[in-house]
Amino acid sequence: DKNTLISGSNDNKIKIWENKVLTKTLHDHTNTISSIIHLESDKNIIVSGDSDGSIIFWNIQKKFQPVKNISRKDYLSINDTEIDILNLLELPSQNILLITTLVSTITFMSLSNYKVLRNLKLEKGIRCLKQLVNDEGLAFTIDKDVIIWK
Repeated sequence: DKNTLISGSNDNKIKIWENKVLTKTLHDHTNTISSIIHLESDKNIIVSGDSDGSIIFWNIQKKFQPVKNISRKDYLSINDTEIDILNLLELPSQNILLITTLVSTITFMSLSNYKVLRNLKLEKGIRCLKQLVNDEGLAFTIDKDVIIWK
């Protein structure tokens, strides 16, 4: 809906704004909200990530009830306390969620069963992750470089 804004912040809450009025606050995260996306493949779902690596899938039609909670242990095998999800990105044509973290990983997760398909460990962290037009690849930044990955 063009009149709806969904925001997250360092108070661990997600806020839903409709026509510039706060209509709902979601309290399920325990750390700073660092990324929120609306799935293109399922318009009823938003996905949020926080600074401890937790990911929550929310159902808009069911009054923003959580439908799936994923902890960092479900997709990363490291014990670093500063995981911090930097980016969430859906690849709708492949039914994949990409997760980038402060510990320089890219996780490819199936949106069908929430299973990890692949984890890539990079030498440096990704600060920005975007999908190219027509699903032609990914663009991401490492330090001051922009990398195109097809």
